[in-house]
Amino acid sequence: MAARLLPALLCAALLAAAVACSGGDAADDGALGDDSADEPSPVLQGPASRYAPDVEDLAGNLSVFPPETYPVSRDIFAFQGPFGNPDEALEFLGEQGYVDGYRVQFNPDGLLAGVVGQGQYYVTVETYLFAGADGARNVYNQFEDRYSDVEGSERRDPERLGNRSSGWEFVQGPIGDTDVVAVYHRFAFQRGNLIGVVQTFGAEEHMSIDLARDIALLIDNRAVGETPAEEPTPAGPDPERTQGG
Repeated sequence: MAARLLPALLCAALLAAAVACSGGDAADDGALGDDSADEPSPVLQGPASRYAPDVEDLAGNLSVFPPETYPVSRDIFAFQGPFGNPDEALEFLGEQGYVDGYRVQFNPDGLLAGVVGQGQYYVTVETYLFAGADGARNVYNQFEDRYSDVEGSERRDPERLGNRSSGWEFVQGPIGDTDVVAVYHRFAFQRGNLIGVVQTFGAEEHMSIDLARDIALLIDNRAVGETPAEEPTPAGPDPERTQGG
């Protein structure tokens, strides 16, 4: 069980460290990154799960991990998202027109043994919808600000995706008593009223920010109509994780 939950727990710890370093302000009206005025900025319809990739879309022997796959209500996002104070975040998200969110985690065959011995990887995908592009942009700024503040995290910005995007790399160090060095990559982007966030975790020799961007591109392709944005969702929700407004 510990091996199965390790990447998710480390992700939460890194995000908490980012919030602590950044001072925890909920709102940020200044837009970070470069806007792409000639990129489409659609107003997409929910649910947010429509824009998450299916497991069949991903390379490697992966499967959905149901305990870390669930709809993200505003209450959940205020607590788990890139905000310093959940109460302030709830108000902020209301002001930004938060509509809907979804998170799905894909685990590799063999779990950490697959990472060490087969070059497999974990991936977590988050999709969030807002009433309009302005709200998505303001919350995207929070992701960029918080992830940039993680100690040891370095910017890795490949070709821009959507209206704005950013990437980061965090080298964790050896996995257990092996000489395999693990690394996280995060890629976040905003397209119209949608935010997509992808995190990968795997052996450094096999991973790069390009994989995280490629997975984010699957989200964006659904957003712009290149591929159908259809249900069913990648996995059924865990009812215990859907509480809140």
